[in-house]
Amino acid sequence: MRLTHRRSWPQIELSNEGNGFPSQPSAAALSTSGQYENDDVSPELYQPLTVLSHSFEYLATALPTRHFTMLYRQTSLEIQDFFWQKIIMKNSFSELGGMQFARDFRIGLMGASRRWVKKPENYHRKLRDAAVLLSLQSAKANSQQQGRGGQDGSQSKKTLAQVMVFLFDDDLESEAVKSKLEEIGVMHLGVSDARDVIRRRVECWR
Repeated sequence: MRLTHRRSWPQIELSNEGNGFPSQPSAAALSTSGQYENDDVSPELYQPLTVLSHSFEYLATALPTRHFTMLYRQTSLEIQDFFWQKIIMKNSFSELGGMQFARDFRIGLMGASRRWVKKPENYHRKLRDAAVLLSLQSAKANSQQQGRGGQDGSQSKKTLAQVMVFLFDDDLESEAVKSKLEEIGVMHLGVSDARDVIRRRVECWR
């Protein structure tokens, strides 16, 4: 899967619109030829998402709902582990590279699953939290986008540097750090995992 070795994660700087920020999300869809197509999603995801969609389409019609849900849950755990181990932990991300990852997760992976599961993000909670952390804005971007919410829809406007201050504060108890993480929408990652994700940002100094 070429996405695991994508060299542009740390180099992504500008969107196609040329304004320095990724474009607004659009609905994920399959083309009339059966291929997944979406300008907001990394092209490396098109083929895997197409295979995933076709597989779920067949299984949803061939299996009883209860069995399909069980299979979807197990498959989701394997997909989450793959993304975590082979993509997040093996790559570095610029600010906009992190925003692209968050968009790939939200529009690509989640968009391809909502046809069969009402809330697919509930099966990928670690990835959802990782997307929040990887897409944190820098102080400069935060000032330019003042008043905008986070990529996951949260209302927190904390920057990467502000999150790093409490995340790496040895004087704070673990529960206090987790409480602050929840304020920015990171609900399920432990402190250690959150630190590991933040370290994937190229701006991180720890």
